[in-house]
Amino acid sequence: MIKKLFFIFGVLFKYKRKIFKVAFFEIYYSIFLRRQFYKIYNHVERSDSMPCPYYFIYKISKFIKKNTINCAVDLGSGNGRIVNFLSLKTSTKMYGFENDKEMFNFSIKNLNKNAKIEYKDINLINYNNLDAGCYIINTPFWNDTILKNLIDKIFLSRVSSKKKYYIIIINIDVILKKIQLNTIFTNFKLIKFINAGPIRSLRIYKSLENR
Repeated sequence: MIKKLFFIFGVLFKYKRKIFKVAFFEIYYSIFLRRQFYKIYNHVERSDSMPCPYYFIYKISKFIKKNTINCAVDLGSGNGRIVNFLSLKTSTKMYGFENDKEMFNFSIKNLNKNAKIEYKDINLINYNNLDAGCYIINTPFWNDTILKNLIDKIFLSRVSSKKKYYIIIINIDVILKKIQLNTIFTNFKLIKFINAGPIRSLRIYKSLENR
């Protein structure tokens, strides 16, 4: 119990610039929604499966409502926190993809009606079959090359479409510096940035109109 409390405090401290807001939302929604599950991989390419803070998801829900996004995809949906929250708090159709069997099995328990999660590797998805208005990525990789390949796949799948779309990326600062982000997101414009700590942030990118 003591180790768990120290672990939780350590995670919260990383959001020190927004620590009171993050703590409030975690306590409030953890009581009502009760979806607590994380996993440490110790892998050189794959990051640990840590839930996105409810404070960030709340901000995402407001953005989705404001921009009338009808469909959103969580790439690397983990325990299903983002998918369930957004399907509960917005009218958007939510999809998630997760390739860790244990995390997937947990995520589909008590899944909301307006949500669907598939057991699939996000690197193997045919993005041409996805017509989402928003792609959410909660930093599933340690490797910037893999992340760039993923962003490029999304971009190429939408080249012929004139519909605008958004990419929301969470806590990418853990692995990348600003100059690397500019290289990866050359076809997008950063329209929202929430800085919660040195390596904890929420970024929302919009597709460029004249691509």
